[in-house]
Amino acid sequence: MGAKHKKRVPLGEISKREPSPIRLEYFASVGNDIVIKLLGVTETQDIKVLTPHEEEYEKQCNQTFEEYANGGLEILQNELHGAVDYSERILLFLNYERTSSEEQEEEFDLTKFLS
Repeated sequence: MGAKHKKRVPLGEISKREPSPIRLEYFASVGNDIVIKLLGVTETQDIKVLTPHEEEYEKQCNQTFEEYANGGLEILQNELHGAVDYSERILLFLNYERTSSEEQEEEFDLTKFLS
């Protein structure tokens, strides 16, 4: 969500308490860790971030991903402000995002995570 809307928000204090605010191993275990690397390449415009076993590049990609995720959460927070039923509002928001993106160009479909 944050990457789509180009909203990147630094994490601040959370990142100092925890080694990683987002459980990145989850993305690797389901094969979606490539999304983190693709965001890194897109942000830096440098293919070197895909170099395996380079901790500096991995940290840079992870930070980019976390900041975009934080930006996406901020967008959701604004969308959910004042909502009584969060699940209904999220479904409406995802449906709107899906239909508006279909009108532009085809993008990653988040609706597969709803089931």
